[in-house]
Order: sequence, then C-alpha cells, then structure tokens
Amino acid sequence: MGADYIPEDNLLSRVTPQRTLDLLEQCVAPNFNTVRVWGGGYYPDDWFYDICDELGLVVWQDFMFACANYRLPRDF
Repeated sequence: MGADYIPEDNLLSRVTPQRTLDLLEQCVAPNFNTVRVWGGGYYPDDWFYDICDELGLVVWQDFMFACANYRLPRDF
C-alpha cells in the first residue's frame, strides 16, 4: 500500500527536509510501505531517498517522461 509523491510545492526552494519528513511520516502512520515518485520531470533531492530509507519506505521511481506521450525526433 502506498502513495504517489509529486512535487510538494510549485516553488521548489520551499521544500525542506523537515517538511518532507512530516509528509512521509504521515504516509507511514497508516502503514504505507511504498512511495511512487511521479515521472513528470522532477527528481527529489538525495535527502528524500534517505528519509524514505530511514522510515522503511520502498521508492517506486518512475522514469522521466513516464506519464505522457511525447512527439520525439528520431535522434532522441
């Protein structure tokens, strides 16, 4: 059982380790064991993964561009 993690704020400078810890502790409280990191163009900082590790949360990491269809040139 788990949750989807998307950017917590549209201003990334307002995302802090303490704020993320509080959010992830709210995931652990109802016994979530997995957090899916949305693949929409944003990778969390390393401390996000450290917090998940400390809390025993498995991280399901989507790949970049995983959530949409893109018209890409052949070279891409």
